[in-house]
Amino acid sequence: MLTDDLSKLEIKESYSHDNCLIRDKVSHTTYYKTFILDENSRTKIIYEIAFYPSSITSKYLPRLTFKKIDDKGLQKDISANKDIIIAFQNSGQALVFWKFIGFLNSFKDVVDTGEFDSLFGVYSKNKFIAEFETQTEKQKVEDIKTLINKSDIKENDIRSILFEKRKHNLKAFLFFA
Repeated sequence: MLTDDLSKLEIKESYSHDNCLIRDKVSHTTYYKTFILDENSRTKIIYEIAFYPSSITSKYLPRLTFKKIDDKGLQKDISANKDIIIAFQNSGQALVFWKFIGFLNSFKDVVDTGEFDSLFGVYSKNKFIAEFETQTEKQKVEDIKTLINKSDIKENDIRSILFEKRKHNLKAFLFFA
C-alpha cells in the first residue's frame, strides 16, 4: 500500500502488453496496486487499481475498487443488503482522490481516461470569475439562475445579496452627489 508521494511513481505497460503496472521510478522492481485514501486507528479506506485493455483504443482503462479494511488488513464484513458508502467526508480525502485521478490522467500515452478532460476540470475562483465577466448579460443571468437552482439558495439569501448591492450603489451615488 502506498501513502507516499505520487510523483515518485510511473505507469508502464507490462512486457506482455496485456496490462499496466504502477511502479517506483527509482526501484523498478517495486510495484503498487493498493493505495490508502484515509486511515484512522481502527480502519483504512483503500482503493485498488487494475488496468484492462480498451476494446476501442490501444490504451488501458483504469478500474478502481474501494474497500474498508480493519487494522489487521481484513475487509470489513457487512450484511448483503447493506452498502458501504465511502463518502469524502473531509477535504483531505477528496484531495487524495483527485490527486490520484490527476496522476492517472498524466499518463495519457498508456492510460485511457476517456473524456475526463472534456467533462471535468479544475477551476480556480479567479478563472471562473474571469470567464463569467466575459459573458453577455443574458449568459450571466442564465448562469446565475442555474447556480441558484443547483445550490438551493434560499430566497432570503438572494434578497440579502441584492440588498448589499443596493447599499453599495447608494453609497456610490451619495459620494458623487
